[in-house]
Amino acid sequence: MFPILFFACISQKEDGDRDITIDTATEFEPSWEPSSEPSSEIDSGGVDTAEPEPEPEPEVTLLNEGNWQLGNPTLLSDACGVAEFQDVSDFVPSSIGVTDSQADSFVMLPDGLNCERNTSELRCDTFYFDEETSAIGLSATLAIKNEITGEIQSASQMTLIFDVTIQSCDGPGCFFIEAALNFPCLLQQSSQATHQ
Repeated sequence: MFPILFFACISQKEDGDRDITIDTATEFEPSWEPSSEPSSEIDSGGVDTAEPEPEPEPEVTLLNEGNWQLGNPTLLSDACGVAEFQDVSDFVPSSIGVTDSQADSFVMLPDGLNCERNTSELRCDTFYFDEETSAIGLSATLAIKNEITGEIQSASQMTLIFDVTIQSCDGPGCFFIEAALNFPCLLQQSSQATHQ
């Protein structure tokens, strides 16, 4: 690029004894050279505008398949006082099985319950069963709904929460049971499960 020269000359005479001359020469050169390489960042006053890299997703621990032993259940709540009339630990199995273990689900045996998991949290399908009991020597059958949630600590350890709702009673002993309990009746228990 050629330099650009600016000249200005002013000459003025007054009374034949005064000369004023202004001579200005300015040479302009660019202070930067165009780059042939494209820029990936936009100048925003020194602020880095590059998008941050996405954080890696946490690794999911797969549950070991096979037999799992459940410890003695802990009673968390008993709104109706069912534990005053019978051993509520019977509502929690002593063992379960795990199969088809995946990052987002597994199957709980022996009932074939599909259990979804979100990293360490789990929730299984609701299942229903009958519990045989008696009142003053008279038999009764309790219709029960069981909902299982929990938390996975490792491939071989998890805590299971059992929300057990006694929905109704059938049989001659129900006269005495229904006198003491108002259905539906919810109790909640937890148990530590360990892979064998």
